[in-house]
Amino acid sequence: YIERPLYKIVLTDNGNTYTYTTNILSGRHTEMKYTHKAQIFLDDNDAVIHGIDLEGFKGVLSYGANVSGTDYYDATPPLWVVGQQRDSHQDRTIVSLELVGVMDLLGKDHANASYSQDSDDANTIKDLLDGIAGGTLAPFDHLPAVTITYDTGYDGGDNLINNFVPADYFSVNLGDTRLQTIVGLVGWTNNVVRVETDGELHILKPVTTGSSYDYEYRLDDTYHNFLSKRFRRRVVFPNKIIVQNHPNQGEYTGNATSSTSYGLIPKERTVYARGTSNAQCTNIAEALIAKAELDAEQGSARLHYMNFGAEVHDYVNIVDSRISDNRAGNMSWLTRNFGNGKLAMDFGFGKPSLIPLNDLAPLGGGGGAGGGGGNIAAIYDYLDQIVDLLEGMVTIESFNQWYSDFISDAWFRKLTVVEQLLIPTWV
Repeated sequence: YIERPLYKIVLTDNGNTYTYTTNILSGRHTEMKYTHKAQIFLDDNDAVIHGIDLEGFKGVLSYGANVSGTDYYDATPPLWVVGQQRDSHQDRTIVSLELVGVMDLLGKDHANASYSQDSDDANTIKDLLDGIAGGTLAPFDHLPAVTITYDTGYDGGDNLINNFVPADYFSVNLGDTRLQTIVGLVGWTNNVVRVETDGELHILKPVTTGSSYDYEYRLDDTYHNFLSKRFRRRVVFPNKIIVQNHPNQGEYTGNATSSTSYGLIPKERTVYARGTSNAQCTNIAEALIAKAELDAEQGSARLHYMNFGAEVHDYVNIVDSRISDNRAGNMSWLTRNFGNGKLAMDFGFGKPSLIPLNDLAPLGGGGGAGGGGGNIAAIYDYLDQIVDLLEGMVTIESFNQWYSDFISDAWFRKLTVVEQLLIPTWV
């Protein structure tokens, strides 16, 4: 039987290793499709950690439980310490660590020149991914290699990743990042990219339909239990995508439709690509509409006890026997909250509804164990207290949705776009 939950972080750099377990006060650990961040607060009453410079250390967070007297841990993908804050309060000293993952670091790898291809270039999507990640394709050949692994089944079905040649439709501008370039290439296919515990970029084809789930969440004792859940159905936009050659380059065309949404509010989008047949244009359109459908999924759940093996893109099913309802979907984000002997988790489908607050301008004011404005853990602590006081009238999920639906102005210290940036042109 489970005696107590466990969590730890192991930090390593140049032969130095530090492991922290019982002195972890609290932490928040979030994985999204293209970012992976954590913030951890460490009790440092003996002032030992204050004297250690941990910036640049690799950190691996692990979660688990003591079962019948034996400790079991599951590791998560590696992170790197990019910030260390030392606080000395009247009654305690605290060190907080800010960590980011492989995706975030790829977002800081910039092209040192522009790059373009000719119309007869033969590089496939896979060729380009290998060159960019491996640091062999200009203008990323000045960067260290990142291992890219193609999981079993990645090339199933249309196999666009091996067959589609974007040719002169692929280019890199000076200053573009490896992250946005990789995401843009994978976007042409039915594949997704995920960083796993080995720290490598894994290219996989996620399961999105059927009844074979990575995990099921139910109210029954033999399943991962959930405390609350929220479902929201949205119309898919665009709900019809037409892929065709440029009029000056050929006559191949194909399309795909999200039929239910198209029947409600039809909205089309046309995309040019150097397809080699009507079938390939149709395959590209199907891949694009499938991702639009995944992004339009909405739903979230809160677990009382963390699922240690959960990963972004997992295909899961939530069964709610209270209302005889279920919802299946692919996890696009998950957040682990730990500390005070607790291991909780939230996860959701579709595009995350809350912009990461630590990319916004500082909120000002003090408070929180880490002190200073913009403290993510403190903000959520306050929100949790408000939720408790209002006894279910408002939830973190509804706050997130409100934030997403009504935000109209924001100041950013830095804006990184990994999917699509649309800027209106004023005539």
